[in-house]
Amino acid sequence: ADRAYTSAGRLVPRGEPGAILEDPGQIRAQVLDLAPSVDSICLHGDTPGCLEFAELVRRTLVDAGYEVGW
Repeated sequence: ADRAYTSAGRLVPRGEPGAILEDPGQIRAQVLDLAPSVDSICLHGDTPGCLEFAELVRRTLVDAGYEVGW
C-alpha cells in the first residue's frame, strides 16, 4: 500500500524519488487499485506514519465492501 510501482508492475526502488507513498490519498487510491486482484496488501512497518496508514488501509477496504481480517 505504501510503495510505488513501475508501469511493468514492479516496485520502484526505495532510492528513487516517489518510491515510498506518504500521501493518504495516494495510499487510498493504490489500495483500491490493488484490492480486486490480490489476497493481501502489504504495508511496511518502517514507513513514517505506518500505524495511521494501516488504519487508513483497513477503513478504505471496509468502506469499499471488502472483508478484512487482522
